[in-house]
Amino acid sequence: YRRACVASYLLVVTPEFYRSGWNDFRGAGHLYAARHIPQLKGHATATSQLKILREHLGDLPLAALERPAPIEDFRRAFSHRKPATVNRYLARLRHMLGWAQARGLVTRTPFSRYLLTISTKRETRRSRRVHPAEEQALLAACDLIDDARHWYAGRELKPRIEAALDLRLRRGEMLALRNRDVDWHKHRVVLRGATTKSAILRAVPFDPQGRVAAYLETRRFLKPDGYVFGSASGDHVGSFRTAWETLVLLAHGEVADRDKRRGRVNTEGLKQIDLHWHDMRREAACRWREKGLDLREIQILLGHSSLLVTERYLNISNDELADAMAKKLWGGKEGKR
Repeated sequence: YRRACVASYLLVVTPEFYRSGWNDFRGAGHLYAARHIPQLKGHATATSQLKILREHLGDLPLAALERPAPIEDFRRAFSHRKPATVNRYLARLRHMLGWAQARGLVTRTPFSRYLLTISTKRETRRSRRVHPAEEQALLAACDLIDDARHWYAGRELKPRIEAALDLRLRRGEMLALRNRDVDWHKHRVVLRGATTKSAILRAVPFDPQGRVAAYLETRRFLKPDGYVFGSASGDHVGSFRTAWETLVLLAHGEVADRDKRRGRVNTEGLKQIDLHWHDMRREAACRWREKGLDLREIQILLGHSSLLVTERYLNISNDELADAMAKKLWGGKEGKR
């Protein structure tokens, strides 16, 4: 890290000296990690992606990455992974090479319209739904981990699940929500630009008679800077991944023991259940659509920058399309199944 900091200083002062000592991918990756990644909201994900890239491309000189061949080799080496995962790695590599080109470390980048492209056509759209019965199983399982063994995680997870389904907040947005961001006059929570993925302020209404409002009421005793979905005392919580994985396993009747000390809980069971925290947000968007909100309204409430992103969230089945056409085009007759 110290070496990267020194190199970043030299890049500003003497770029020629920098190029003479940091002309391989590993060295440039250290500099990119020190100067750019800390500015990102998803810096943990970016760091993980960069680690994979350094493991496979680290010994190559930067000049070699001006040609498509090494990157095509990387793509083939990861052909066993999901296309969406490989595309995330390539997108990180594309950004890093563009960053290096802007600083004179490479003369060109192979990612362009006519050389290398990142195609999303082979990506599989996630269609996982959280049905009411599964939702109730998750909420009931919160009582199973509300003990000293699980650090009383159940009482904190339950309102987070309810808020994920009712407010459609991202995990980071939820954990960053402070008491002062709850507008009781207009019954909405205000998400500051510093905490949202798009860096744009967003307001999400809540039902004043709903379950989220009841929970928010219990947190009004906190000071304005207290975290609504933090600890019992209002302190910030950085992650609850282990508690969530344990909850998912117990809700589906699986064993929640760890596979090793300080390891993940029952990895194989989690893979079979295939329920991610972000699926709650997708489910919430689908429920909004089913209740009559149009695509543009859902986009604004979710904080998406594009309607295309919102459209990917909405899993419309053939049966739903047939029913919609029957009601709107054929005078209320049910579509054929």
